[in-house]
Amino acid sequence: MHSSIWAVGLAVTGLLICRISARGGNLPEPPPTPRLPVTNFYHGVAVVDDYQWLEKGEAPEVRAWCEAQNRRTRACLDAIPECADIEKRLRELAAPAGLVSPSYSRLHWRQGRLFALKYQPPAPQPMLVTLDSLQDLSTERVLLDLGRLHAEGRASLDFYLPSPDGKRVAVCLSENGSEQGTLFFYDTATGERLPDKLERVQFPTGGGSVAWAADSQGVFYTRYPAPGERPAADLWFYQQVYYHALGAAQTEDRYEIGREFPRIAGIDLESSPDGRRLLASVGNGDGGEIVHYLRSPEGVWRQITRFEDQVKQARFGRDPLYIEWGRDEAVYLLSFRHAPRGRVLRLDLNAGSLTEAVEVIPQGAQALTGVLPAASGLYLHYRDGGPSLLQWHDFFTGKTIKLPLRPSLRGQPPANSSIAAVQEMLVVRGDELLYRTVTYLDPPGWFQFDPNVSASQARGTALQEPNPVDFSDVEVVRVNVKSTGNTEVPLNIIRAKGARTNGNNPVILSGYGGYGISLAPSFDPTRRLWLDLGGIFAIANLRGGGEFGEDWHQAGALTNKQNVFDDFLACAAWLFTNRVTCPERLAIRGGSNGGLLMGAALTQRPDWFGAVVAQVGVFDMLRVELDPNGEFNTTEFGTVKDPAQFRALHAYSPYHQVREQTLYPPTLLLTGDKDGRVNPSHSRKMAARLQAAGARGPTLLQVNFSGGHGIGATFGDRLAELSMIYAFIAQQLNAPFPLVDRGPWAGAVTTNAAVVKAKLIFSDLAARLAVSREPSLADPVWFGPERSGAGRHNLVAFNLGGLQPDTLYHYALEVNGRLERSRQGQFRTFPHGPASFTIAWGTCAKTGSNSEVFDRIREHQPLLFINAGDFHYLDIGENKPARFRAAYDRVLASPAQAALYRSTAFAYVWDDHDSGGNNCNKTAKSHPAARQVYQEYVPHYPLGLGGGNQPIAQSFAIGRVKFILTDLRSERDPVSDKTEPQCSLMGRAQKEWFKRELLAAKGRYPLICWVGSVGWVGTKGTNFYPLPHTNVTGVLHHTNLIAAALEAAAKGRKYPSPGDQENWLAFPTERREIADFIKANQIRGVCYLHGDAHSLSADDGRNGDYATGGGAPIPSMGAAPLDQNPSIKGGPFSQGVYRPRPPEGCFGLLHIHDRGETIEVTFSGRNSRDEEKIALKFSVPAALDPAP
Repeated sequence: MHSSIWAVGLAVTGLLICRISARGGNLPEPPPTPRLPVTNFYHGVAVVDDYQWLEKGEAPEVRAWCEAQNRRTRACLDAIPECADIEKRLRELAAPAGLVSPSYSRLHWRQGRLFALKYQPPAPQPMLVTLDSLQDLSTERVLLDLGRLHAEGRASLDFYLPSPDGKRVAVCLSENGSEQGTLFFYDTATGERLPDKLERVQFPTGGGSVAWAADSQGVFYTRYPAPGERPAADLWFYQQVYYHALGAAQTEDRYEIGREFPRIAGIDLESSPDGRRLLASVGNGDGGEIVHYLRSPEGVWRQITRFEDQVKQARFGRDPLYIEWGRDEAVYLLSFRHAPRGRVLRLDLNAGSLTEAVEVIPQGAQALTGVLPAASGLYLHYRDGGPSLLQWHDFFTGKTIKLPLRPSLRGQPPANSSIAAVQEMLVVRGDELLYRTVTYLDPPGWFQFDPNVSASQARGTALQEPNPVDFSDVEVVRVNVKSTGNTEVPLNIIRAKGARTNGNNPVILSGYGGYGISLAPSFDPTRRLWLDLGGIFAIANLRGGGEFGEDWHQAGALTNKQNVFDDFLACAAWLFTNRVTCPERLAIRGGSNGGLLMGAALTQRPDWFGAVVAQVGVFDMLRVELDPNGEFNTTEFGTVKDPAQFRALHAYSPYHQVREQTLYPPTLLLTGDKDGRVNPSHSRKMAARLQAAGARGPTLLQVNFSGGHGIGATFGDRLAELSMIYAFIAQQLNAPFPLVDRGPWAGAVTTNAAVVKAKLIFSDLAARLAVSREPSLADPVWFGPERSGAGRHNLVAFNLGGLQPDTLYHYALEVNGRLERSRQGQFRTFPHGPASFTIAWGTCAKTGSNSEVFDRIREHQPLLFINAGDFHYLDIGENKPARFRAAYDRVLASPAQAALYRSTAFAYVWDDHDSGGNNCNKTAKSHPAARQVYQEYVPHYPLGLGGGNQPIAQSFAIGRVKFILTDLRSERDPVSDKTEPQCSLMGRAQKEWFKRELLAAKGRYPLICWVGSVGWVGTKGTNFYPLPHTNVTGVLHHTNLIAAALEAAAKGRKYPSPGDQENWLAFPTERREIADFIKANQIRGVCYLHGDAHSLSADDGRNGDYATGGGAPIPSMGAAPLDQNPSIKGGPFSQGVYRPRPPEGCFGLLHIHDRGETIEVTFSGRNSRDEEKIALKFSVPAALDPAP
């Protein structure tokens, strides 16, 4: 039985790699496709088919037509300049240089040795290997490298099975995706192929199977009739079981069973643990009807279940842990009769009939999809709407244990561990389970569990795959969508954290819905490409699958198939209603049975989709059963021979539902010429029908003449097809693939200069920067060229000189001759004084936040945005530049933040979470890496103390206002009550630089804006706003809370010690020193801008005068958090504080109005709804001096 048939929901076929072409013009017309009508009659209904001639794949005219279609498709690809770049990026994601760990699958355990398929891209095919240890990969030995069996790497392994003694392995091999398998045998000690060769073992119709005899000297195997045994039309039907003794000719093999089986039988074989018995599970086609036969040690076969018993699985009991317990002489049956979610029966091997079976596991709340006996219990695999649940049931205690699906390894829990799937499991010895699990965001990993060792913990193995791609900024959300019949359909949404519901996101929706196959979580590193384009994936768990049991399957089978399409369309409608996307930006993609889904969706709602990709799909539902494999699927789809089933098939058959003069969406049809599962004629005919009917965009057909259904496709084939799919979808949905990976952003802006930095997607790209006063970038001034390089992490920088003051400039990178307008930015050079302007600042945002607060800032069009700390919240404690680079990449990937940073000039000084961890100081090991990457990524002003291992302090001027940015983290001393008088927050060198900057500004700049990451106002041992553990939000003023503070103090409330405080109150001696310096040197007009405390605050200086005897009041303004939970620090503040209510964000605007004789300053503390919550106004005297 071919249990995995149609399961490749996103099957692949090999395609030519895309190229960039200089050709322009319109897409060529489709090749001429004659209409040669043929009329077929079904139950009195005449059905005209214009394109039956395209069913003859071997005909020269059909081959020529397909080649012309391929040329046209290629012309369309040549018109997409990003196609080659997309293929390159996909290769980097799927096989990053030096980072790809092998994937191990299809494991078997024999005599203390592990057999596995090992796949490590970019190898074309996997290898068959053995390992002596689950924890030591150095014991690995290659038995068979499939990539070397075929000149083009197109040999594939259909299945394999080691012998009981582990000395030989039976391997079924096929070529070019044909799945027409031949069984070979290999010596596991030498890797040599033995002389035995068994033909006609495997075919896409019923599949194939093998089981070893107990003595390892022969095998039971499936065989299709040889020519001459049956008519030619029957050669891929009537599968039977034979026994082959090693060393004998295949013609001498002994018939075992099968002549009485259905024409469309598909057989799976399994030996008992001692090899003395054999189970044959026989499927009646692919609709899920299965009957089971048992072979006794004496060679006698008997039927133990019937189709109507609805037993889907049968598994032999295993030997006990201790010989005294006796053998478990039984088979365990997964039955759905009177239990649509499944139950487990135990049938004694000597029982007369199924009526003697005993229920051991009753039906539960979830769908039971797999049972695996162990020595003293059962492992039970459930589906909960798609994700898995895995349980251990103990025979002796009757207790059930839930297994962890994704155990935490190295202290790092996997993302979305609750949305995980069990892909494989096997018992290696006793009760010890080896199981492979995966999530949408975590690669497969193998884990060990033994209830006799631990009832709650699983252990990792060396077969765990590290994640080659960072998905830490991505989340998976499951929602339920109402469909017809009030059915709730699960929809999995994979999106960037904080993704907006603006109704305009590009989305790819996929589904399957058939054969009782669950569309379970799976990992794909190449999803990163679509996510980086701002895309979202939506994966629907439709009726027809096995997500909720057999009733769920039957609700989407036979005459109920329309329910599958209704579910899918309901999911699309949900995406529209909930403003995730719109029809123009929704693409749908599916393969095989999912290809049928695509055809039904596009014909039933042609106006709902911006692009359709159907891979190896089924479209002509009236003639599908005329194909060999199509006949196997009549038990799932139905047959035209039945009047009711014909009416249902005809009603939704995509090929027959295409209507003339209808604007169908752009559609890409992919098929393999050697596909034995789905006849490629379906795609040929559907393409001809759509091209004749009309469309809003191209209908493209690509036929791979050396591929099949996708099984065994090479790594290159898969990448080439995937690049084609993404290029097509991205073009149709207007989601361009930029060569600029992060940025660009502009900083270090002055009256006549600026710095622009960006990260390019690849190394060795040539980049220039176009700068213009026009948004169209007309008549640009070019800067560069620069070339990206791996040694510079693909970062490029442009120093812009010769600019005009107070001028708005627009800029974009030209990369390899392509102007990246989707990443266009702007900034305004600073004016000479006197000048009025507005700046914005804020601190403390969750890593990669996409909060609307960044939109509100951008809408105010500030001259400059200053991030005054906690640019990210990763708390990196190691001196690892790569981690800091990843942090910048995450932040700059946020659409809202990237848009802000491209809209204005940028400046940045860090705090603790973005430089070394919470409350870090100068002892943090991370600071060298933090400084290095800051200078790589950030377009900053010249650092006041130079580069290298120095603070990132810097200063600049706008008009007659001086800005001094200080680094209050990397030089901060650890402080305690005892050491405080000798401690510094700034460090000696930075403090001396700061004083020099103040003296240089004196008399030249009437207003000096000192920017620090932490608060200025606060008194040791006080708490004027005692609300850190309440839900009180809004505007607070200390005068209303003094009583509460005094009451708390009277009750002995303990306030944080100075060493635990993060602001200036922990360093009162140094704070007084600075205030005394300002007072002694008569430096006027100093104000302080900060963040850190997650609240808005403002003080007019009355509480911020820390000079000895007073005389140096410093107005203080705090603006935070951009996107974090609220907190209040310091105080009191004359204007009070504003404690936001999550997810409310906050920022500050500083309006400077230079009137000549005075400079008026207005602070507006605002929230993400752009409401003013805290305000402060003050003015400083200013002589009418010329601009400095």
